[in-house]
Amino acid sequence: MRRALILLAALGLCAHVCHGQRPQITRIAYLRYAAGLGGDCSVSVVGKSGSPDQAPSQVLTATCQGKQVLRYETEDALVDLFLNYPHVDRVFALWEGGSHVHFTVFKINSRLLTASTVFDELLEGTPDVINAPDVLLVQHGKRFPEGQATWLPTSTDVYRWRERNTS
Repeated sequence: MRRALILLAALGLCAHVCHGQRPQITRIAYLRYAAGLGGDCSVSVVGKSGSPDQAPSQVLTATCQGKQVLRYETEDALVDLFLNYPHVDRVFALWEGGSHVHFTVFKINSRLLTASTVFDELLEGTPDVINAPDVLLVQHGKRFPEGQATWLPTSTDVYRWRERNTS
């Protein structure tokens, strides 16, 4: 009798979870800011879990002046979401996915209501963002000096921010 009750409970749970259940959506992060002359913008990250045969994902959306300007979806988990002050047109997202760090930079133009992904890489570690000079440092090649728990890079890529001429 006890086995029958457990089996019925499991079948009821599967009927609830496996058939026709809508994805669960959870807000993970929200960032709202005034984007200079362009007006108000917000960036939101929500987690989405669907059916058992589908991996959970996280969706980042950027909205400016009430219009969605960007949608970005990943299976990695959000660790941090931040602006690159004083540059309010750059939003950085740090994701984690098992053995890698996933770093994404979005450029959001609130005046023109446009957005794009300008950097999207799987890395060994978190890059360094430096404002003076305005660069992003991405380190590669982990090596652990004898007796030390921290790693040192064997190479560093330097990404410099450069505004395109629109004229």
